[in-house]
Amino acid sequence: MKFLNYTNTLFKLREADDRSEAGFIESSLPGDTVVNKYWLIDKLKELER
Repeated sequence: MKFLNYTNTLFKLREADDRSEAGFIESSLPGDTVVNKYWLIDKLKELER
């Protein structure tokens, strides 16, 4: 469920073209237990570019 929530947030960030929240999510993600965590981190880094 956490993976879906993070993926939904990624989608919303990409659609809104708002990168300000991406850093906050990236800092909270490593401490969280999530499936495919490294994929999510890679996608967040792509948003920051």
